[in-house]
Amino acid sequence: RIVLEPNYYFRFNSQIAPGFPRSSHILNIAVSLLTQKKDRGQIKLSVYDLLDQNISVSRYGNLNAMITNEQQILKRYVMLSYQYKFNILKTK
Repeated sequence: RIVLEPNYYFRFNSQIAPGFPRSSHILNIAVSLLTQKKDRGQIKLSVYDLLDQNISVSRYGNLNAMITNEQQILKRYVMLSYQYKFNILKTK
């Protein structure tokens, strides 16, 4: 009645200038506990970007310049949630 949900993403961009990170490892993980009759309730603890590497690096050219831009997107966060399934279906 415990569910583990890991997600791993690897991003690589070979066109980035030296000195900027070319790759990032994104690890998300969630642990759920199923509760109540017929597992209708679910308490979930989720962690987004466990390794804290979510960085966006882009490179583009404009006129006679090559511009490399780095920005941090969404930082690591933890979320606790509760979900309940009603599953009500009436047929005649």
